[in-house]
Amino acid sequence: MTVYLSGPMLGQWYYGYMSFWQVSKFIREALPDCVILNPHEMNTGVALDAETLAPFSDWGGYPSWFDKKGLLELKDKALRECDMVVMLPYWEDGKDSMVEKALADQLGKTVRYAILDAERVWGLCETAKWCGV
Repeated sequence: MTVYLSGPMLGQWYYGYMSFWQVSKFIREALPDCVILNPHEMNTGVALDAETLAPFSDWGGYPSWFDKKGLLELKDKALRECDMVVMLPYWEDGKDSMVEKALADQLGKTVRYAILDAERVWGLCETAKWCGV
């Protein structure tokens, strides 16, 4: 199974790195044979990780050196090829994640919603309403 992670990045501290990382870790532990397509881990020439982004503090925009078009192309391809899309909390706050959710629905992808707090991922559920979102 291949799982694509979708969530807000712009405006989030370190582009939401910790939320993406927590959900990736949770799924890898629950489904060791699952392939996780995490935008923070996609090869765009520059990693979106804490070390690379440490000097950058404007989370409302991408650094000038970042290839956003390249990442969008990789994300679109990954979304089309995955079996399931997992929406991270506050996905409705991200323009890209809103588009990804609409595309996932259009393509008939299985969509799940991650439940997490600052310390752990509690699970994945079938509807945002059931998750309390």
